Amino acid sequence: MTLHKTYLSLAAASIACLLPLSQSHAAVSGQVQATLNIDSGCEVNGSVSGSANDFGELDFGRSGPIWSNVLTAELATGGGGALEVTCDSGVGSFSVSIDGGLNGDRALSGPDSNTVDYELYQDAGRTQEFVANTPVSYTVSSGDPIAVPVYGSILPNATAKDAGLYTDTLTVTVEF
Repeated sequence: MTLHKTYLSLAAASIACLLPLSQSHAAVSGQVQATLNIDSGCEVNGSVSGSANDFGELDFGRSGPIWSNVLTAELATGGGGALEVTCDSGVGSFSVSIDGGLNGDRALSGPDSNTVDYELYQDAGRTQEFVANTPVSYTVSSGDPIAVPVYGSILPNATAKDAGLYTDTLTVTVEF
């Protein structure tokens, strides 16, 4: 009978050891807050701030030393043919101004200080000029992107220009 009591005691002890393991399971819960703070404002071609943004290129192409037709260009950006301004619904309007360029008077500068004058326009017909440093206003309605096209033209030239690359750099400012 002692052996039977020993087996019974061992069995009871084994079961007793297993019971606390299954009852020792516990859970702790809590919360994690997820947040996002969106500032009011606008972005231009994906850029939200700063002064060293690349808004595209106005390429008048290639020409001989004289040309009898108006040379034209349209702003080429990474996303299409215009500046694209996207503002949140808290911004009612924004303005765009374009300076006179590094040469101050919208002139492409080339070899031996030669220059070629050009003009900028808001429309493909080249009737609404972007006057240097004069803001043009746009109304924000729904938070959708607003295209700001920029077109350029160079008048015909009967006086031979020196061969080479003629360049200028414009600063575009978007204020909101």
